Amino acid sequence: MLRQTSIPLQRAVTLAAVKSHLRVDHELEDDLIATYLDAAIEDAAIYTNRILNQGEWAATFSEWPGCSSFYLPIAPIVSVDALKYFDEAGDEQELDGDLWSFAPTSDGGIVTLASAFTWPTLREEPAEQISIELTVGYDADDGSSGTDPELLLPPVIKAAIFLTVGHLHANREDVIVGRTSSVLPKAAEHLMHRKRIYR
Repeated sequence: MLRQTSIPLQRAVTLAAVKSHLRVDHELEDDLIATYLDAAIEDAAIYTNRILNQGEWAATFSEWPGCSSFYLPIAPIVSVDALKYFDEAGDEQELDGDLWSFAPTSDGGIVTLASAFTWPTLREEPAEQISIELTVGYDADDGSSGTDPELLLPPVIKAAIFLTVGHLHANREDVIVGRTSSVLPKAAEHLMHRKRIYR
């Protein structure tokens, strides 16, 4: 099971970048545009099956894996920060970093336990026994959270977010009187299609 454990501190696409796209040079609509931006980022994240805004997540498991590896179905993974478990007494323990390794994949990543690892007995409660703490998501497009090329938001996703925000900004009602009603731009989906992760 995956769950978000912190609120992202910044967006993958900044408000300044979107205002530049909209050619808005004042602050009167910042709250409104930010709402559109958050909606567009969420829509793109759902469509692509990717985490766009960087933040902290946890992947939880009920038992040790039979193949010595945990598959993490979330992308892009910035780092694996800790592997914790509840021991037989119900106390939380953190596994030493030299007893596991992480390898990213195109759709997530794999944490593999070292051959020297001995499987401790877990508590008897049928609950989340093992937790892998992660940092997931893309760097902000203004470089404030890093400049790793692997963590730059793909241009096609960024362009799709711009298109969606532009559509929402220009069409502020669900149906516009006197005009044919419109839907979210299909071009945005077309742009993101090749970056979609199928699970």
